[in-house]
Amino acid sequence: MSTPPGFHRVKSHLRRNPSAPAARKGGVWVVLELLAAFYLAVQADGQDTSEQTTAVTQQENR
Repeated sequence: MSTPPGFHRVKSHLRRNPSAPAARKGGVWVVLELLAAFYLAVQADGQDTSEQTTAVTQQENR
């Protein structure tokens, strides 16, 4: 009994051959984690964009 390409036989069942390193997998999760960390850092800073724009317009009016 021959094994299909991409598989190898272990005892009495087929197992998939090892693929690329696991470091390449989960790249999307790394990007999402970075975006979430940036979002939380901005929220923890306590500065809204509306507060920043009003401070700039007040300085321009002086």
